[in-house]
Amino acid sequence: MRTCLVVYFGTAFLAIFITPLVIKLANKIKAVDKPGIRTVHSMPIPRIGGVAIFCSAMVFLIAALFLNNDIGRSFREMHIQLLALFGSAAFIFFIGLIDDLKGLPAKFKLISEFLASGLLCFAGVHITSIDVTEQWTVHFALLSWPLTIFWIVGITNAVNLSDGLDGLAAGFLDGGELAGSNRTLTESSRYSEPSCTVSFARTSCMCG
Repeated sequence: MRTCLVVYFGTAFLAIFITPLVIKLANKIKAVDKPGIRTVHSMPIPRIGGVAIFCSAMVFLIAALFLNNDIGRSFREMHIQLLALFGSAAFIFFIGLIDDLKGLPAKFKLISEFLASGLLCFAGVHITSIDVTEQWTVHFALLSWPLTIFWIVGITNAVNLSDGLDGLAAGFLDGGELAGSNRTLTESSRYSEPSCTVSFARTSCMCG
């Protein structure tokens, strides 16, 4: 649990430190979102805030791979899945960054999301079942990959569509991450704490 807290507060403080620098950079290179139909702000707002979120989370999550404790060992045991997760996240991050700076066709972004989701499934990161109650578990079998891919792509686009209001997307994700972290901490799985560490990293950097 100590590692989870270090990751949580570490990513939060790092995000707080990086965000002003990212704002200055965005204003300098004119990477701003101008007022429009989907926005409520009356003046240009920096568009590349995801840089602070991504960098803050990745620094501490990658560092956790080298820890000499249960979380570090668990991370190393699932290194293929983690590398797929980090790689897919980095790929989507850079696609989003390029879109913010230059603009990309919607079809290209959608195909990129499907490719990143497919990579995760290929590495073994996919939804195999859902516990509805303690006695009832729904197993997806052959539907596991399609469900996972459409879930990831759907959530990605839902967050993107909610980003017209400053802070709404981060707040939306914070609620989901905190709920997921709470559920993970109550599980007895050996991977529950490492999973919670990942959730805490994402949650805290968005809070920051």
